[in-house]
Parts: sequence; structure tokens; C-alpha cells
Amino acid sequence: MVNKDKEIVLGEGYFDDDYEPQKIELINDRNEKETLLLQATFHLDNVEYAILSGIDAEEGMIYTIQKDRKGEKFFNVVEDEEDLKEVIELYEAMADNLI
Repeated sequence: MVNKDKEIVLGEGYFDDDYEPQKIELINDRNEKETLLLQATFHLDNVEYAILSGIDAEEGMIYTIQKDRKGEKFFNVVEDEEDLKEVIELYEAMADNLI
């Protein structure tokens, strides 16, 4: 069940009809550049999340967005099953409200 009291803020422009996912390059865990599409960003309980997908992928992965000591952003895959389940439920609820 989705907790409606959670704070969710989607990234700027997400509701625009002409919204195009932004291409970003990340260094993966094999130290290789990987181009992904930033599908959405949102906040939940003071944590910033991103939905990223491969260029031709139908599904995305959920990442947290954090900053290092220099203020540069980095992405971490959400692996905790409980956190992942909660974030997926909330994201799907947001998507349902957009349709």
C-alpha cells in the first residue's frame, strides 16, 4: 500500500508534453562509460532518487543521487529490497496519477 503522506517532487519539466529524457554518462562498476536516460527524479523522505534506463531499454533502474565532498553528484543503485519496494510503489502511484 502506498503511503500518501510521503513527499514526492518530480524533476523539472516532467509534466511537459514535450519532455525528453536527458542523456547522462556514468562510469559503471567495471570502470566503463555508460550512456543512460534520466527518466525522472524525485524526493522521498529527504532522499533524492532517479529513474535511469538504457537507451533502448523498456524498464529503468532506481538510483539514489548523492553528493561527494566536492559537491559532485553520484548515483547508487538502490539494492535494499524494502526501500526498493517502497520507492517503486510510490513511483508507480505517481505514474498512475499522470495517465
